[in-house]
Amino acid sequence: SLAVAAAAFAHALVPSWRRWGSLYVDVGRELELPRQLLDGARLYLDVRAYYGPLAYWVNEALYGAFGVHADVLAGAGLLTAALYAGGAWLLGRALLGEAGAAALAAAVAELCLFSHLYMNPSFNFVLPYAFAATYGALLLLGTTLGLVRHAQTGAAAPFALAAAALALVALTKVELLTAALAAHAAFAAAAGRRGLTRRHLLGWALALALPAAVYGALWWQAGAALWTDSLGANFAANAGVFFRRV
Repeated sequence: SLAVAAAAFAHALVPSWRRWGSLYVDVGRELELPRQLLDGARLYLDVRAYYGPLAYWVNEALYGAFGVHADVLAGAGLLTAALYAGGAWLLGRALLGEAGAAALAAAVAELCLFSHLYMNPSFNFVLPYAFAATYGALLLLGTTLGLVRHAQTGAAAPFALAAAALALVALTKVELLTAALAAHAAFAAAAGRRGLTRRHLLGWALALALPAAVYGALWWQAGAALWTDSLGANFAANAGVFFRRV
């Protein structure tokens, strides 16, 4: 089943090679903003950013380590895509068996990760419209895998992974955080009062405390501009028509 998933991944990757969007249109912000941070700009104060800070900080670190080049972030995107396909295979294996795992991972690779099926190639995992979406999606998958594994085995490590991934999802996009919270709420409801322990409560407390501390520090630095000029733009009145249509 893993070989089938890998073959589907390669089959979808090859025709999309070097066709991952326009550097002048949708990808430009994602390439430029981390470079500005590397040059000393302050996130949400000197530069606007509409999503949580994690993806921008990760890409800034990648530029610092490997140089400022589109291929650096494309490499990160390829790795994200491969990990996401692998996570889909693991989730399918846990819930659907070998055949289901192969089908799920192949469908994810063929339909979701690359740009070979779409007129507008910017919505892919390699050079995405927003790395906050792809990094966040991978973390969302990670927190789901951790919960499933913990529910199946009772081991502590998978729940620790699920809690850590939940904390990091909160630093990406609010839509993904909503889905991650729903997954944890479903787990809590299924476990019931008897199935929940102090370990679960402590994990959730820490998972919420980390992003709260990060956003608190950013608010201390940027003030109201953190919301009015950056994060709150996603909820501005002129976005209402788009939200209603979607």
